[in-house]
Amino acid sequence: QPTTIEIPNSVVKIGFESFSNCIKLTTIKIPSKVNSIELMSFSGCISLFSIEIDCEISTIHLGTFENCYSLSSIVIPSKVVLIDSYSFEECRNLTSIEIHSNLESIKRCAFYHCINLISIKLPESITKIENNAFCYCYSLQSIEIPEKVTSIGKEAFFECTNLTTAIMK
Repeated sequence: QPTTIEIPNSVVKIGFESFSNCIKLTTIKIPSKVNSIELMSFSGCISLFSIEIDCEISTIHLGTFENCYSLSSIVIPSKVVLIDSYSFEECRNLTSIEIHSNLESIKRCAFYHCINLISIKLPESITKIENNAFCYCYSLQSIEIPEKVTSIGKEAFFECTNLTTAIMK
């Protein structure tokens, strides 16, 4: 199995479970022409620690990066409006997330059990945080919730035992 993958510029779609369970994959670069990364494309890539997303996708689909235990940070592209359910579930070493300004919704369990996530600053565009979105993020210490948020789901921050600062704008 390869450890580094640089997807060719000719690729426009990464299909369902394309690289799922490539347990030795450590680095991936997704080029700008990719307009769709489907469900569970990188699920179970337990050694994946570096993802460079240069493309303009609008959704991070269900389970796309779930169980990527080694992933420590991610930059969500600016065109993303939806982070779907279980997108980053069990990304145990994820400590930081950079989210750009167009995100509208974080679906249920999107960051479920990201035990080392310390803080997150949500963009002003977000309106909905669904059930269990940050459930079991034990290390989460602070969260800023913008004024456009109209719905925070059941147990969205359940068992975030170190959460000491929640700023509601």
